[in-house]
Amino acid sequence: MTRRIVTTVLVVCTLAVALFFVPMALLVRDQYRHTDLLELQRLNFVAVRHVPDTAADRARWTPADTNPDHRYALYDSSGRRITGNGPVTADAAITEALRGDVAGGATDDEIVAATPLGSGARPTGALRIAEPREESTARTATAIAWMSALAVAAILFAAGAGWWLVRRLLGPVQALRAAADRLGRGDFTVEVPTTALQEIDDVGRALAASGARIGRLVERERAFSADASHELRTPVAAVLVALETELLAPRPDRRTVLVESIAALTRLETTIEDLLRLARDNPGDREPADICALANDIGTDWLPRYDAARRPLQVSCQNAPAVPVSATAVRHILDVLLDNALRHGDGAVSLAADATPGGVAITVTDQGPGPRQPETLFTRRDPRAAGTGVGLALARSLAEAEGARLRLRAAAPTTFELLIPLRPQGGTTEPSPDRPDQARPTSGRTPAGQEKNA
Repeated sequence: MTRRIVTTVLVVCTLAVALFFVPMALLVRDQYRHTDLLELQRLNFVAVRHVPDTAADRARWTPADTNPDHRYALYDSSGRRITGNGPVTADAAITEALRGDVAGGATDDEIVAATPLGSGARPTGALRIAEPREESTARTATAIAWMSALAVAAILFAAGAGWWLVRRLLGPVQALRAAADRLGRGDFTVEVPTTALQEIDDVGRALAASGARIGRLVERERAFSADASHELRTPVAAVLVALETELLAPRPDRRTVLVESIAALTRLETTIEDLLRLARDNPGDREPADICALANDIGTDWLPRYDAARRPLQVSCQNAPAVPVSATAVRHILDVLLDNALRHGDGAVSLAADATPGGVAITVTDQGPGPRQPETLFTRRDPRAAGTGVGLALARSLAEAEGARLRLRAAAPTTFELLIPLRPQGGTTEPSPDRPDQARPTSGRTPAGQEKNA
């Protein structure tokens, strides 16, 4: 690429110099020729004042100019040479001078000037002066040589400037290429050094932003892939338990367990599709969601499980407006919170949605002991490790992907709060670090109890 650009600069500069050089060379040649002609005419005017009036005296006349390159000749009124060094008979310049005009011109080897003699209406003769063209040609050649040297210098300067410009441009371009290569190999933290070239800096910033965006999406998809095992473990276990129970204690109608298993597997398939769609940042349903209807539906779904555990579940919604959020994401977040309250909490559980300034607040509250380590409550842990879970980490990831915020509002009673803004914030927001002030119990102390990170 460097060779092509430098070659192009050279070709363009050479053409420009040639287009300028040729007319200038012709102009210089004509200018020197014209200057020599004017000088000859001046010398001729000086010599004319000393030419005698009679033909006999004119035959003996010699010019005062002793320059051997200046050849003088006198002609009578008929155009015949009387004396001097010139054509025997009148040429074009003498013919024009005998008509009363000052003449000048050039032949193949001479520059010629002719002046009429006499003061009457008809000239009594003419004086011709000529000099070789070699002198004018030599000066023209010298001037053209200097112009050629300047042209070559200009072309060399253009080549150097082109090479410098190419290096100036290709350095940032190569940095962009290296950053794109790192991005292709999976390094999403690419940074392109800034230059003084706004267009390239814009491309670098766009590439860095794209890398960060892709990195977040890939990280989310990897995290969701790990989190999926956690979220899908319960429905898979329910299907296995139902089938094993049917084997141990068959019911009269075998189709009952098949219907229950198909329903559970259908829910499992829906969960997988929802998780994949959310992981790829394509919820597809960011139309304004009716939070009250969503809270009531989720409460209805969870009520049988809470009844089986002999735990009361209350759902309340007070004028919560519709907000542009993924209903699928909100449903998964609340599923995690309700499952967390059922497994690790105690007493009555309430699911409440209420309007707040600038958005909607959804809270899940239970009467159990708070978490032992609230500062690491939302920290992602290894889903393969026994006794630990990733539900709350998944829930926070889902919330941040929708531009919302999930936090532990209070530890006594244990209250999780999901804040959803009224205006969409573009989704896929930068994950906020787990801050102690977000998970610190309101009572000022960390109560002992079971861990609430499902």
